[in-house]
Amino acid sequence: MEGNIGTDVRATGAFEWVRRNLLLPLPQDTILDDVYIPFQVVRQGQRVVFEPEALAWDDLKPGPKQEFRRKVRTLIGNYQLLQLAPWILKRSNPLRFQFICHKLLRLLVPFALVGLLFSTFWLRKELYGLALVLQLVFYALGALSIFRVRLGIVSRLSEIPLNNIVLNTAAAVAFIYFITGRKAVWARS
Repeated sequence: MEGNIGTDVRATGAFEWVRRNLLLPLPQDTILDDVYIPFQVVRQGQRVVFEPEALAWDDLKPGPKQEFRRKVRTLIGNYQLLQLAPWILKRSNPLRFQFICHKLLRLLVPFALVGLLFSTFWLRKELYGLALVLQLVFYALGALSIFRVRLGIVSRLSEIPLNNIVLNTAAAVAFIYFITGRKAVWARS
């Protein structure tokens, strides 16, 4: 859909083609080369397009730990992009709005959720009390999935909050890793 408004924000690391004359050297230890390269292409006045007929297969089915590490690594890469290419946030970048919406705002969500939980706990009156109860039910459903409690359809529904909790925990861990300088790189397991 992003391509419909001009150009895509990223390619897929599994499969991307770039014209040789548009491919610039990557900074050492770039985590999200599949985002950095398309930004460089757009910076040179070209478009990044998605080809729906291009196919790539990945036979690996990561376990929960590997998936969590992948998410943390990817989210650290978003912070790293701001260091490697600060021009991404400049007004002249045609992908600035897409980058902020697609990559940066998700980094703020865990902090917003903690703020929401504490503020509704603090206020606990009328509508805020209801918001607190709904949040606690949401997190309790996620806990059901973590502890593999089986309660019919409730168990299946609990996967939704669990995925949300895992993603936002990964975003918080990525922030901590980034500010402490901890590296997150691809490793074969």
